[in-house]
Amino acid sequence: MKKLIIAEKPSQAEVYATTIGIVEKKNGYYVCKDNYIITWCYGHLVKLANDKTYTKKEKWEMTYLPLILNKQSFIYQSEEKHEKHIGIIKSLIDQSDLVINGTDADREGELIFRTIKKVTSFSKPFKRLWLNSLEASDVKKGLNNLIEYSNEVDKTIKTDIAKTSLAAELRQQFDWLVGVNGTQTMTL
Repeated sequence: MKKLIIAEKPSQAEVYATTIGIVEKKNGYYVCKDNYIITWCYGHLVKLANDKTYTKKEKWEMTYLPLILNKQSFIYQSEEKHEKHIGIIKSLIDQSDLVINGTDADREGELIFRTIKKVTSFSKPFKRLWLNSLEASDVKKGLNNLIEYSNEVDKTIKTDIAKTSLAAELRQQFDWLVGVNGTQTMTL
């Protein structure tokens, strides 16, 4: 079974790869022992689309303010400078049997993984590597105790991970709403 770990940053991916055992370093990922492949993000590779995506206007206008979107209306898109790396991640996901979220064990780490999941539209099984430390012994222990994600759990928001993910997503959307509406209202 091929297992892909998606880390939050290159340094974190290197720790995972070194701990598991590097077989080969390639462009954008490591091939490791025990059928592990490890790639990384550069923090947030994906962002919410800008206001022009929704308004279809080139210039700001008071006519569409306040711009209020419901949770399902937000569009996620990769930043242009990261499209090549997202392509690498998507290709590695397609080659894998299991995807492991190895981002930081916090709100932003969870958001980084979830937005990658959205833009790559993957439907492979995925699990969570939840670590409080990048010590080799902790990484090994974490890999042996991966946390199951469950659509049912995500829907009912019963776990800390699901709550963490929702908190990050809502923070991101709130920042967008305040930023777009506040900046344009104060400027116009």
